Amino acid sequence: MKKQVLGLLAAGLLLSAGAAQAGADRGARTFIDQAQAQVQAKVDGCGPDVVRGPVKITAYVDPDGRLKNVHVDTTDGLRRSEATIAEAVRQIRFTDVPVGLIDAKLTFYVGHGG
Repeated sequence: MKKQVLGLLAAGLLLSAGAAQAGADRGARTFIDQAQAQVQAKVDGCGPDVVRGPVKITAYVDPDGRLKNVHVDTTDGLRRSEATIAEAVRQIRFTDVPVGLIDAKLTFYVGHGG
């Protein structure tokens, strides 16, 4: 009887852990979608003379919500454009960063055709 009760408790813990993970995954996905929109808006704000095509941005999320180690790749490869975009993206400060995404590498695809 004790073994059955322990087995049921263990199964219950596994189910609740799975539900918690699913909730965390949804929270992370929601955060990433919102972050993508904020980064897109920032890049769009750089103007058409800076953003001439698709842009790939990689960065890590600091615990304070800022992006660090921002790396920008543009199709034209112009360092001036890439520096302008990187500076704009560094100004973003996210709130309510899910714990699992702190110091995580994120990739954003933005710009024309992004």
